[in-house]
Amino acid sequence: MVKQFPENYERLAFGNVFASLPKNPTAPMTPTEAKECFRKFNVSFEAAYWKHISMVVPDSKLRDQIKASIGMKLVAVYHFFYNHILATGDEKSVTLFIRFFPEDVGNYLSDLFIRMAGSGSSSLSSSQSEMRMDP
Repeated sequence: MVKQFPENYERLAFGNVFASLPKNPTAPMTPTEAKECFRKFNVSFEAAYWKHISMVVPDSKLRDQIKASIGMKLVAVYHFFYNHILATGDEKSVTLFIRFFPEDVGNYLSDLFIRMAGSGSSSLSSSQSEMRMDP
């Protein structure tokens, strides 16, 4: 049951984030479609991140399994999509809608589940304070 937890958690907590990305991240799309995809990703990723940043997984092995399960899949798909859009689209107009570089997504995910219970503080990186919440 513990082995299934990372996959179940990934599906429940980050399902909307995965759904915001195209099934085929290298499929051709118009700049308007790409902007909408990035907009949906931004909104869903921020929502999932802020909802789950304060959660604690005290078991370091389980915490690492959850983060690895989400990170390997999400970062890979987002990376393919991001690079494909930059290589094929109108880079200048599309980049206005990109809030996260692929490595940023991985960095944000790495900070999940480590807040110290009851301390009111966390070991968040300084880059997280730079997350833009504007549309």
